[in-house]
Amino acid sequence: MLQMPIPGSVLRCSIFGLALRWLRMANRLEQFYNVDSSVGKGQTNKGDDVLLVRFFLSEIKGAAVSDVIGFNPPGTLPINNPTWDQQLTDWIMAFQTALKHQGSNVYVDGIVSAARGTATQLSTISHTTYTIVFLNRAYKTNHPKSHAALWEDPKAPAPLRAALLANVK
Repeated sequence: MLQMPIPGSVLRCSIFGLALRWLRMANRLEQFYNVDSSVGKGQTNKGDDVLLVRFFLSEIKGAAVSDVIGFNPPGTLPINNPTWDQQLTDWIMAFQTALKHQGSNVYVDGIVSAARGTATQLSTISHTTYTIVFLNRAYKTNHPKSHAALWEDPKAPAPLRAALLANVK
């Protein structure tokens, strides 16, 4: 049975450290998938964080939102690879650049940092919206049912689903 958390609380998976944050918005609870530590060149690149970023980017590329924002990175991004590689940074940069060209307040650095505070809070360093917030929004736009229960989506990598499921029990 799924227990609903207290709005604003953070649930962490003890195995992978993934964080889910439930926010109180317009009288409903909304999932927000966050990385535990930064993903990108020279970053911590924890396996489950890398899987989440890879999955979101891969699914966004094939969705209608990618045409809207002009996100068209080269090649195919393997979603089952829990390690960082240059291709992942290239895809992150392509996503951030597409958002920036659309006028979004995002810092283009090829890094997905953990959002602090709420989904509307800006980065304390760059004073921009965290990339993970845009990844959540873009994924949810085209996959609202999956976003509501990503741990049940068979397209998501099994280790990612397991880490998320551990957070909702």
